[in-house]
Amino acid sequence: MNHKKLCRIFAPFTSNGLLKKMNMNPNAPRQQVIVSMTSFPAAIAYAERAVRSILAGSVLPDKVVLYLTFSQFGEGGIPKGLLKLAEENPVFEVRDYGRDIRSYRKLIPALHDFPEAVIVTVDDDVAYHKHMLRDLLRLHEELPDALLAHRAKLMKPGKPYRKWRKYRWYHFLLKRIHRGYLNIQTGVGGVLYPPHALKAEMLDVELFTRIAPTTDDIWFWAAAVANGTPIVPVPFGHNKPRGLGKPRELSLKTSNFKSGIDRNAAALEAIVKEFPVVAKRIGYKIENH
Repeated sequence: MNHKKLCRIFAPFTSNGLLKKMNMNPNAPRQQVIVSMTSFPAAIAYAERAVRSILAGSVLPDKVVLYLTFSQFGEGGIPKGLLKLAEENPVFEVRDYGRDIRSYRKLIPALHDFPEAVIVTVDDDVAYHKHMLRDLLRLHEELPDALLAHRAKLMKPGKPYRKWRKYRWYHFLLKRIHRGYLNIQTGVGGVLYPPHALKAEMLDVELFTRIAPTTDDIWFWAAAVANGTPIVPVPFGHNKPRGLGKPRELSLKTSNFKSGIDRNAAALEAIVKEFPVVAKRIGYKIENH
């Protein structure tokens, strides 16, 4: 039995069922859904195709917002193709965020702009599966207080990041829901953050740029754990989105292992020292490190 057949068997309900379930009470206030992303000048050429893949999805969000730091783009400005797409499609818009906080820009400004919304973060260099958002929202209906991710790893505190185990399709055969603090989301797959899922104190720009300036996935994971929010990988999720050809040297994954330094593991150690509640919830013994 192949992966696609298993996905169909274990899917909780159809997309029509999802839409009906989300609108069961037409008089109830509907929760806003925002897809948030960021980019920078060297990578912006890939962003339009990533945005179009979201807009071609089987379920549309209320908004797709691309946050950029406009001052980085110089005389050439924002690419005309993106501006035209924003003019033609009311769901999509480009917003300026004045400070360059690198990859943190895909979530931090959205949390400020849409504090009561469900926010789904995506990357600027992949084409997303048409059901990426639909399947996140399905699981959100079932687990409204959890952080959800199509792509996730099982953390092994104290061991190198490369040793942390990726969730594969076969991990969901006997156990559909893997809920816990040791699961860590990988941003590229698409991640759903319910409202108020992250510890407010940890959304301070000065704090995360000092402790973990390039490791946003681990910081957002820790902010969830510190707030008591579990992380759940989407069963049989779309964990291998199609890359759009962005050079490896532009990837944070590459920079976080540059010169043999495991910046993810280093960030984890720094975070648990700053926030002992995270260490306690994942069983990390600070005194041994």
